[in-house]
Amino acid sequence: MKAGLVFLILFGVTLFGEIPKIPKWFIERTYQPSKSYEIIGYGMGDSLKEAMLRSKEDIAGQLMTEISSSKKSRLYEKDGELSSSMDIKIDAQIHTVLSDTRPLRMETVGDQYFVAMLYENLKLSQRFIKKAGKIECIGHAPNPYLALTPMYKEIKKEAGCDIDFSLVRKDKVWYIAYKSTLVPIAPVDYEDLFISSKQSPIMLSASNWMLKEGDEFYFSLSSSENGYVTLLIVYANGITAIVEPSMKIEKGKQVRIPPEESETYFEAGLLNKGQPTHDLYIAIFSQKPIDVSRFEMSADKVVKGESNFKADELIRMLSRYPFTTLFIRTKPKG
Repeated sequence: MKAGLVFLILFGVTLFGEIPKIPKWFIERTYQPSKSYEIIGYGMGDSLKEAMLRSKEDIAGQLMTEISSSKKSRLYEKDGELSSSMDIKIDAQIHTVLSDTRPLRMETVGDQYFVAMLYENLKLSQRFIKKAGKIECIGHAPNPYLALTPMYKEIKKEAGCDIDFSLVRKDKVWYIAYKSTLVPIAPVDYEDLFISSKQSPIMLSASNWMLKEGDEFYFSLSSSENGYVTLLIVYANGITAIVEPSMKIEKGKQVRIPPEESETYFEAGLLNKGQPTHDLYIAIFSQKPIDVSRFEMSADKVVKGESNFKADELIRMLSRYPFTTLFIRTKPKG
């Protein structure tokens, strides 16, 4: 790295006739990790935001994570905000995780900004415990669905007890929220909030639970009690939608969704072209119809838009009603 910086300095001398004013701590990378899980990134730019972005790119490179590049575009500021056109675009997952970085040093020399930033490359459960500080244990899991998930179990194991945390959506990122602490959840960790379970009189099954893009499938429902069933879907990114609103169901009678007489099926799809995905189907049992008007109907379309990221609302609902969940994966064609 130092050799590269020396080259830059010599290049500056040759081209401009003077040595660029670069802080000594930046050239020598004075700040180095003191623990095995620490990663330190350095960045410079025409603005503080650009320098911090470059620092995160440095960290991302050290994490050996794929970064998508755009050769023709450039990073610039407009009205104090970074444009969406960037020389290098950090993958969404890395951008989420690296939102938890903190600056070690920032310095301005002339019209250039220099930054060193620290990222602690820990598991989500370890980052949560470290950031939350003093933990207050409770006697039991606060939410019956969360308690079943791999994410909750891992955090409980790390803390040594049950903790009252929740899921929160803020600035297009999912967080674990505990008191005033917010810990970002990367997409790779978000899957740990999905699990099949049976916590109600409802039996829910799919004609095929390991799907490929374009496959047709349907659901079968039965209940050991008379009542109503509301079926919802949570996409891999946390968008939530209604599959079937409150539908009357009779004890011991099997129901197909879509109905067999409709001669229609659900068709498996992907969130991102060529990338495998997964969905969580949730059947809520109730004695009377329930209000799910805050969620959009999925019908035969993929629901989109930030306003539909409501997995947190649905999880809170599950503390009030019995439920059964079904986790289904979908792979690309071929």
